[in-house]
Amino acid sequence: MKKKILAILLSSMTVISTAVTAVSPAMAQEASISSEYTSGDFQIKEEDGVWSVVKYLGDPKAKEVTLPDNYNGNKITKVGDELFKYNHYLTKVTIPGSYKEIGHDCFFDCQQLTTAILSDGLETIGKNAFMGSHLASITIPDSVTTLSQSAFHLCKNLKEVTIPANVTSIGDYCFNLCGGLEKVTFASNDNLKTLGGQSFAQCKSLKSIKIPTSVTELGYGSFAHCEALETADITSKITEIDVCMFEDCTSLKSVYIPASVKKIGSSVFGGDTALTDIYFAGSKGKWKKIDKDKVNNEPLEKATIHYNASGAEESVNYSISYNSVITFGGKKVTAEDFGDITISCNNTTYKAVKIRANKKLNKFQITAISPKNAKLLKALRNGTKKASGLPYTVVPYTVSNNSPVTVKMGKDNSLKRVSIKLKNKNYKCAKTDYDWSAETKVITFKGTNFKGSYTVSGN
Repeated sequence: MKKKILAILLSSMTVISTAVTAVSPAMAQEASISSEYTSGDFQIKEEDGVWSVVKYLGDPKAKEVTLPDNYNGNKITKVGDELFKYNHYLTKVTIPGSYKEIGHDCFFDCQQLTTAILSDGLETIGKNAFMGSHLASITIPDSVTTLSQSAFHLCKNLKEVTIPANVTSIGDYCFNLCGGLEKVTFASNDNLKTLGGQSFAQCKSLKSIKIPTSVTELGYGSFAHCEALETADITSKITEIDVCMFEDCTSLKSVYIPASVKKIGSSVFGGDTALTDIYFAGSKGKWKKIDKDKVNNEPLEKATIHYNASGAEESVNYSISYNSVITFGGKKVTAEDFGDITISCNNTTYKAVKIRANKKLNKFQITAISPKNAKLLKALRNGTKKASGLPYTVVPYTVSNNSPVTVKMGKDNSLKRVSIKLKNKNYKCAKTDYDWSAETKVITFKGTNFKGSYTVSGN
């Protein structure tokens, strides 16, 4: 009987103990607590002290939206995941400075989104955040530290981007397939360590790239299939150039490789038919010790290797602006024919003062600039020669009765010679340049050099 009573008492104690454990205050504090609220056009969520915008309740066809910066005095710090995913009406979004994070897929496939105003204070742009949107430009705040995987993937209209100094990593495919991207600038004194796989692959308008010294990891195929890429400058101290890094960069002419490199993977230069020069920072002996995978790297074997080279000296980024349509001006094509040929380089504007025209190809090479800059001029001469020259079109000179025409008439009222003053010099017209009517005394100009007419008087 005593044993039975003891068993009952022990059983009751166990039940009581279990019940107390189930409602333990300590366990209640460890559980995640979240609440949702409605404020105007937005649904707000608070979870563990973090406030996020999680749903847009306004007009589904609204073109411009500004996100709220607080709810009842509580700062909102996150754009919730998939907030405007597949929205095909939104054209502009403004994100206030209270936000630290843009969640994944927020503006995924927003095909009309051309403008995103991001404020200082933002730290992370999440995975696929703007993928497939039509951003024409983007200013990434200096406070941003992370650009996640595919954040700007397929932003075809994006033309230029500056990576701020505080960004430490750029995720895989981050700017992949940004077909209109022409220029990428990495801020000086940056902290960038990782450039993800195919992060800038298939950016078919990108002409040059200079990878910062801080980068320690370059992902595979980072710049593969960049068809317009002409120069690449790897100034970092990486030890390996990963597979397919510059594969099918068919315009790539020169690459600077640091002395720290010990391995060049397969297909790094596969299909790079224009590659002629490799500038290596180390000695010839160090170059021979590099483990070079021969698979699909034939252009590397054919290129000229320049030893003990400096990347800063060999890589120059510039842009050229000029009027490509000129009026026929005589035998020679000169810089004056094009008006101002301006070159922008490192925030300085230069002018071309001399050119060398190839009249067979209708292209010209820049041969002198003002103010003088030997390094830039060398890059311009190399970059604008022969088939790579700057293209132009010649349109006919229009002749009228007010034009500086000089004629020589014969005694039989025949036309012996026609000259036109072009660039302060007399240009003798060929007989194929005009027709002559002795009856009306009118010269009718024709052909590719001239058009219009001129009436001969006083004879």
